Parts: sequence; structure tokens; C-alpha cells
Amino acid sequence: MHRRSYIPFIITSAILFAAGLVLGAGKSSEDTSAANTASKLLLTVGLLALLVTTALEIIGRLRARRAAGAGRSREI
Repeated sequence: MHRRSYIPFIITSAILFAAGLVLGAGKSSEDTSAANTASKLLLTVGLLALLVTTALEIIGRLRARRAAGAGRSREI
């Protein structure tokens, strides 16, 4: 079975998160500018996507390893 890699999604979400950090650098939490709002949105979406895609990648790797191990034990 072919396993889908989530590495490109992890990289994209890390870039989104970093862009949110850069955009919001030096701004206070009371700042209501569009840049600060965009920064908060990028941070939220980037962090959430980073956590979810990393979890999916780890789970996929573990399941692939288990499936490969189970296939080897049947052949012997």
C-alpha cells in the first residue's frame, strides 16, 4: 500500500506560522491593525495545520511500519 507523505504540508504550515510571527513582531496585543489581525490568523492556522499534519505523518509512518512488520512475519 502506498503511504501519502505529509512533509510538503508540514513545510507549508511551518512557513505560514513563521509568516505570522514575522508579521506580528513588535506589535502589541491591543493593536487592531489589519497586519496584526492577519498575523493572528496566520499564527492560528499555521500552528493548527502544523500539529495536525505532523500527527498524521507520525501515525502514517507507525502504521506503515506495523503493516510491513506483519507482512514479513507471515512470509516466514
